[in-house]
Amino acid sequence: MLSHRWTAACVLLTALFSAQACGTASAGRGIEAIEGKRYHLTRDHGPWMIMVATFHTIGRYGDPDVGKTPEEAADELVFELRQKGIPAYVYSLEAPQETVLSVDKQGREVRRKTLRKVNSIGVLAGNYSGTNDKTARATLDWIKRYDPECLKEGVVFNKSEKRKTPLAGAFLTMNPQMTPEEVEAHKELDPVVLRLNHRERNSLLENDGRYTLVVATFGGKSTVADAKIDDRSDKPLFSLKNELSLDSDLDYAALEARGLAEALRVVENVEAYVWHDRYQSIVTVGSFNGPNDPEIARYRQRFAADEEIDALLPVFATSVKTLAIDGRGNKVPQRTDVANGAAVTPTLPDGFRIWAFDPNPRLMAVPRQRR
Repeated sequence: MLSHRWTAACVLLTALFSAQACGTASAGRGIEAIEGKRYHLTRDHGPWMIMVATFHTIGRYGDPDVGKTPEEAADELVFELRQKGIPAYVYSLEAPQETVLSVDKQGREVRRKTLRKVNSIGVLAGNYSGTNDKTARATLDWIKRYDPECLKEGVVFNKSEKRKTPLAGAFLTMNPQMTPEEVEAHKELDPVVLRLNHRERNSLLENDGRYTLVVATFGGKSTVADAKIDDRSDKPLFSLKNELSLDSDLDYAALEARGLAEALRVVENVEAYVWHDRYQSIVTVGSFNGPNDPEIARYRQRFAADEEIDALLPVFATSVKTLAIDGRGNKVPQRTDVANGAAVTPTLPDGFRIWAFDPNPRLMAVPRQRR
């Protein structure tokens, strides 16, 4: 009696992978397929993938004594797909321990853990740049029609009129091990944006981390429609000559961002980067491996605006932080001189430049240029 069986069903998970299979998914070159080997999903896959199927127990206590285990079914499906030339991987999804409200012998309400805890094993396939990838769409269509040999015994699925094959519910999704910000960073960069950052000193493309903190934003009314550069030139697209001769808000924004990043590195000894897009230029600081890196909080406190209480209103007011340098590149200290009860504006040195930081620095994923 097959009272404890395994069911294969596609569930809503976010996952990311890429495949090199054609519409017919013929055996591809370079796709390893070793029977018995487990191919784990990692952060290096994707960022977009096909959620092929998930396997979980339907036994009363989650431990069936007949049929394939979720791990066995997933590993066999991965192996079969890899034999067809589709890079596939397994991903474990541990279900949270559920609790129920019950009453003890004294009539008191108590919370108890449920006996059954069902964990799922997902199979994801492919490594795609986005949902409109032609290979991704062709492979997805093939997978939906495919009837795997490994799932014909020891596994059951919820068959219906619309779902006649085990993998008919496959869909495109993101790598569950990546954040939406990381997925966005893996998108193929706009060719114009790449040109804008061409040979830029302290370019954000040189940042080795996964995240960085945006501390200053310089925008304008202009947008970039096109950008032509000489690839043999050592000069960045926004050259100083262009910035001073062209009446462009974006040129000015680029000049300000570049100057601030350089000042942060030289005067403040801060790891600073520049990034240009069609609408603005930004300055970022730091390179972090995750959104919870303790250095992020330190940088936020250093550059974020201070909150002050106005005793006369009373309301909270923000005081943005700034960085100023003289013509020699030396830091000009921030101070308020008071004489006879009146504020005195100090004489500005030659070549004086000052930048204001964003009141609320924000974390962003570092963009990656596809090789």
